[in-house]
Amino acid sequence: NHRPDLWGHYGFARELAAIYGRELKPVGVPSVLPKDGKQVAIQIDDKDACPRYCGLMIDGVNSGESPNELRWQLQAVDQRAINLPVDLTNFVMLDLGQPMHAFDARHVGDSDICVRRANDGETITTLDGQERKLDDKDLLICAGGKPEALAGVMGGEGTMVEEGTTSLFLESANFRHSVIRRTTMRLGLRTDASTRFEKAQDPANAETAVHYFLSLLQGYCPSA
Repeated sequence: NHRPDLWGHYGFARELAAIYGRELKPVGVPSVLPKDGKQVAIQIDDKDACPRYCGLMIDGVNSGESPNELRWQLQAVDQRAINLPVDLTNFVMLDLGQPMHAFDARHVGDSDICVRRANDGETITTLDGQERKLDDKDLLICAGGKPEALAGVMGGEGTMVEEGTTSLFLESANFRHSVIRRTTMRLGLRTDASTRFEKAQDPANAETAVHYFLSLLQGYCPSA
């Protein structure tokens, strides 16, 4: 299936609603965000490669085991449960088709976020512990100039949300399909996220996914 809207359960629901003339229940209803929250500066050096980037700091998060209902739903589609924030990003991805990434905010700190092309020969060690040698056609997510993720493919080692994490930097972005496809083919690294970005996701989904994540998180973790 090469239709990007059908890489999530909600896309199928929308398709069936259109075919049968049924009402489609909305998801990702905009949340009211506090005006006094921490501001994160985001710089996109190549807006053709990254047309949309949403980032949000979230405090007061419980990073323990997810409730059974969420774990069972993920297990039903062969997704391994990890912890509440990560499980929710995977749930949103599987429902909307929009990949997201939750960073432990301690690794981002007070740094600005920059989306840039890699330098030729630059390296990043990804979450699977493998050092990846990049070229200037690959795309990176950086904090304070340091690469923290291989955009649209996999986060960097050490940035993962773990037990004891109480603050998140939530990323929901859109990346040009040809950029992600080239990187995954050259590195031999395909992930759930890259498989969806390769299909040319709708940039509007990035913001919708943030609000959907927040509504789910507040239901499971009211302190956030």
